[in-house]
Amino acid sequence: MTFVMFFPIAVLVEFQSINTLQQQLDRALEMAAVEGGVTTAIENTIKSDLERQGIQNASFTSDTTRGRVEKGSVIEVGITAPRPGKNLYGAIMGLIGGDNLDNDYLYLKGTIISEYIPQ
Repeated sequence: MTFVMFFPIAVLVEFQSINTLQQQLDRALEMAAVEGGVTTAIENTIKSDLERQGIQNASFTSDTTRGRVEKGSVIEVGITAPRPGKNLYGAIMGLIGGDNLDNDYLYLKGTIISEYIPQ
């Protein structure tokens, strides 16, 4: 009975976190396309927005395009963050025999074509 009551809540927490991270990834991709890559300003903006939305300690992955690339080149952006609400989600998953998710991270990656034209 406990599973039936709490599993929808855990799924809602999970999907809300993924949706929030996806929205910020899309925003980072759009900003990076204009700038020609991910700048420090873009990183700081995205991280602060994620923190405001409840996702702490987000970071950009090492394969993120950080230098400027010219128009037509591919820009990759990856964001990883510890799963927010992991205690609730981990507890619910434990009810059905899932793993302990203490070290579980959300990871999303996207690509976009650069629109940057050097002057």
